[in-house]
Amino acid sequence: MSFLMVPVEIVLGISLGAAIGFLFSLVFKRFHIRDTKRVLLILMIAFVFHKLEEVLPVATLLGVMAIDFVLRERLPVAADRIAGKMERIWVVAEIFLFVLVGASVNVLR
Repeated sequence: MSFLMVPVEIVLGISLGAAIGFLFSLVFKRFHIRDTKRVLLILMIAFVFHKLEEVLPVATLLGVMAIDFVLRERLPVAADRIAGKMERIWVVAEIFLFVLVGASVNVLR
């Protein structure tokens, strides 16, 4: 049964992400929001997507990618600025990722 849910997760993730990306593009065109707040808003939605996975069959990563694709299509300058901010966040997040992965490896076995 879980194998049959894969296409549903894919379609739901992409369509929900595209809808949220479209809403973000409308909000970002209408209101002046600083890039840092835009990044925080997108990260918040990404975490909500992840929690939504427990209730609804949705492909979280595809949804977040769909948000990016829609923003890049509709607001390319703003998307580039948001990507620059995300790259700065990734520098710190990368350290946490590899430290946590390294801590989970048992070398003494």
